[in-house]
Amino acid sequence: MKTVVITGAGSGLGSELAYAFSELDYKVCLLGRTRYKLEEVSQNLKGKSSIFEVDITDSLSVTEVFKKIDESHDSIDCLVNNAGVGIFKSLAEMDNKEVDLLIDTNVKGAIYCTKEVLPDMQRRNKGDILNIISNSGKAAKADEIIYSTSKFGMRGFSEALTDLTKDTDIRVLAAYMGNMNTSLWREDKPAERKSYASPKDMTKIIMDHFQDRENVVSSDIVIENQ
Repeated sequence: MKTVVITGAGSGLGSELAYAFSELDYKVCLLGRTRYKLEEVSQNLKGKSSIFEVDITDSLSVTEVFKKIDESHDSIDCLVNNAGVGIFKSLAEMDNKEVDLLIDTNVKGAIYCTKEVLPDMQRRNKGDILNIISNSGKAAKADEIIYSTSKFGMRGFSEALTDLTKDTDIRVLAAYMGNMNTSLWREDKPAERKSYASPKDMTKIIMDHFQDRENVVSSDIVIENQ
């Protein structure tokens, strides 16, 4: 049985991805900051799961959590870098704490987690890394300036990982998505949210791509809002 680690697994797209991987008979490691949310997801999963409460902006905590995962699982077959925060303001409106939160979560958190799993994947010459990014990582917006910056950083990291693993059997996939009906976009107007896809719909597209391309080393998944 394969093992998947999903960050930001307590709600939204992360929880839907957890359900999808569980249906594929993966052992699911749920990572997030809020334990009760992870417990709710875990209770509804079909198969085996484990809960790990962690703040991925803290590199030492990330290392400690992955040590615990290694102790209870043979290997990590798939990492889903899904955790992210959204603060949508102009540069003048952003304070430095918000800048740090965006960069630390959306970029550095994914880097910390990937550093923990990649060496073993390289040793086994096997594994999947799925990076959940955003279409803001392809087209920057002035009113989302630091959010876009963080997503471009994640895009660069994902593309560099693809180059790093191009001669191996490790797959790196990046999912670029439009807005979703989640708490991240709850401040948008109801009329605007009508065009947003649900996390479940997004998950289906991602998982169809993930399963259909098992022999592909790397690829991008681009999902646009209508």
